[in-house]
Amino acid sequence: MATSFWIEHPKTYFTDFSFAANSRPPIIVDEQLNLPNSHSLDETENAQTFGAATKISPFEYRVKPYYPVDTLDSETILDDYTISADYIFSSGKVTYMKTWPQYYGIESDQFILDCGRYACAVVACYVLLGFLVNYTSPDGGVNKAVFDQLWTYTNTKEYIDEVLGIPCGATGLEDATKGLAKYCNDKYGKYGNYQVYDQVTPAVITDAIDKEYGCLLSVRRQGFVPHACVVEGYVKATMPNGLNATYFIIYDGWYSPGRYVDLTPYQHETSYPFGAGLIK
Repeated sequence: MATSFWIEHPKTYFTDFSFAANSRPPIIVDEQLNLPNSHSLDETENAQTFGAATKISPFEYRVKPYYPVDTLDSETILDDYTISADYIFSSGKVTYMKTWPQYYGIESDQFILDCGRYACAVVACYVLLGFLVNYTSPDGGVNKAVFDQLWTYTNTKEYIDEVLGIPCGATGLEDATKGLAKYCNDKYGKYGNYQVYDQVTPAVITDAIDKEYGCLLSVRRQGFVPHACVVEGYVKATMPNGLNATYFIIYDGWYSPGRYVDLTPYQHETSYPFGAGLIK
């Protein structure tokens, strides 16, 4: 763990949503009072319009069933851990949710368009910078200068992706976490503290969110390129089988603006794939 300046910040970054034990969250429905499915949403609204429509509030954004796994072109590293939003909010009894007060994510295509290259850890750091210091680009896109600075701070190594045909980057979890903490401290005089977990339990992540830390999540699985994303918050729900479950809200970067992932069933495996970097 590295130590730098610690500056208290009065802003409350996360928003709490608590629900009575026998109540249901206000699920978004269509005119027939049915949950809209992702297929119809994808067909009727382009990404820009749909994205803007779902940033009205953090709760509304996250209960919409975004891009289900079965509509993706190929399997991604998080698919096996992803839980349908429909299932959580329709079948389960949601009792609590803690998440960002607004959505800071940006589509992956926008990073490529504005910066000419892509690295999931740098993208995650850029989005997390928005959360930590409320940074947004003046023109609403991606600030290439800031993106390039984060690329350097995180010691990201560039290579040409043979499939995508564009420059991409590889970043270690400790380099990403340490780099973002140093960038925040150098540029803003805060959040210079960080902690890295090569393997992280769900309890550590919920504790970090409750303490309003920034949280990078790394995923390493055989057969996949390692991935980094951002934890936006978590949901607690009692599921039909009686399980009191915790689902993490993830900004994925690639493919989907938001996912709900379940880490609990895998935390005792020797090949447990999740690590975390906390920015304090």
